[in-house]
Amino acid sequence: MAADRRILGLSVCFVVTLWLVYELENAVLWVLWGGVMMALSGGLLVRLNRH
Repeated sequence: MAADRRILGLSVCFVVTLWLVYELENAVLWVLWGGVMMALSGGLLVRLNRH
């Protein structure tokens, strides 16, 4: 159940921040957003696979 909540939280974070970066139309934000999303999703996958 906790894994489902983490995945839901990550999905909501992804959509909200994607919309924000899309609206701001800044190339630097796109690169930063991509790096942060890779780190968050990768970290969550590693954490979920260890349990």
